[in-house]
Amino acid sequence: MRTPLHPITREAVVQAEKLIGLDFSDAKIDQALAGLKEQLDNFESMRRFPLSNSVPPAMQFNPLPVGFKFETQRRKFKGSSPARVELPAYRDDLAFCSVGELAALIELFADIENSDGEAPVGERMRGKGAGDAAADDRYTHVLDSR
Repeated sequence: MRTPLHPITREAVVQAEKLIGLDFSDAKIDQALAGLKEQLDNFESMRRFPLSNSVPPAMQFNPLPVGFKFETQRRKFKGSSPARVELPAYRDDLAFCSVGELAALIELFADIENSDGEAPVGERMRGKGAGDAAADDRYTHVLDSR
């Protein structure tokens, strides 16, 4: 590795501090020196790479591998149910269930009263549970299709 023309020294960091209006402790300057020297080495290695002006700048990022082809034939979506779903020991763990797992749990427990004495899930979703003044038809078609 070659020696940089303007090495990063403690004095250079102090001068840069003054230039941008900062004031670091001596310990912070010592801590930053190794990282700053490494960054300078990285910039110098990039500058050594031959890149002509005819190479356009990267204006967009395309994560697809070179030659990747999308499927052009349309196929019917085939969903699958989770294999085995169990009710978590703690209610808060329901937040970490997938949508498919939650759907399976709702189907499994649709007609069971919960431990707080509330109406079964299926009835609450239909708007027939205790405390539900108006019927809620958002879920009725799903529950009635079983």
